[in-house]
Amino acid sequence: PFSKYDYSHAHKEVPVLSVIDTSKEKKKNEERKTFRRKKKKKSLNKQKTKIAFSRGGSPVTNSIMLKVWRWYQRCLSVHPVKTQVISSGLLWGFGDVTAQYITHSTAKPPPPLLRLTDTNKDADADSEFKLNWKRVAITSMFGLGFVGPVGHFWYEGLDKFIKLKLRYVPKSTRFVAAKVAMDGLIFGPIDLLVFFTYMGYATGKNTSQVKEGLKRDFLPALALEGGAWPLLQIANFRYVPVQYQLLYVNIFCLIDSAFLSWVDQQKDAAWKQWFTTPFLTLKERGGTGGV
Repeated sequence: PFSKYDYSHAHKEVPVLSVIDTSKEKKKNEERKTFRRKKKKKSLNKQKTKIAFSRGGSPVTNSIMLKVWRWYQRCLSVHPVKTQVISSGLLWGFGDVTAQYITHSTAKPPPPLLRLTDTNKDADADSEFKLNWKRVAITSMFGLGFVGPVGHFWYEGLDKFIKLKLRYVPKSTRFVAAKVAMDGLIFGPIDLLVFFTYMGYATGKNTSQVKEGLKRDFLPALALEGGAWPLLQIANFRYVPVQYQLLYVNIFCLIDSAFLSWVDQQKDAAWKQWFTTPFLTLKERGGTGGV
């Protein structure tokens, strides 16, 4: 009844391509939404940064600081490891300069009568603050060679481990607590051990002197840092994005490196005995049994 070439009776079929096209459109729409969200987040972050810089200081200083911060962000996105390494070296070097100044300013001056004698004139001249550039370079190299590269991979790896292996929700209480605990129990002691060992050998000490320095300095530094760093790291792991966590740590390392350098320069200070005395042997205590 129908012609060989008459297809008017046939039902129209939905082409397969239309299904593929709709799925592609969905993907494109999702990508557009994601891009818009990211763009909006970026603009909000820029506004927050502008507000933060505009709260204090002159407009010229604020604009310079803002430009430096944006330049740092670009460097961090293009060369993350290099940027972290260089910034760590600079901050640790500056921290040692601060430590040297604190050590010099807190040193006890000779009594007034002794200052008038000829023998103490040279000593009085030497009491003027002179920067030990060799020590600054040594401390800066610690930041450059250890803190920068190791810290970068440590914070990146720690974040991935807790997210993927432990499967804790980012920014949650368990997530932050796990990070703080692992950082304090693993990275903190290793960092101190490497610092005092490196500083000992770099300043020309032999192995026995380095061991003595570790016995004298390691426990006091660990005890004092153990009270401060967990609180700082809670704020770091809770609010700071992972790519800026080492920068946050390095900013506080200005104080930390100054503190560690100061501890190292204190030699056999009396306050260190508070931490080391409980671990001395009976022979070292003079056979008194610690009583």
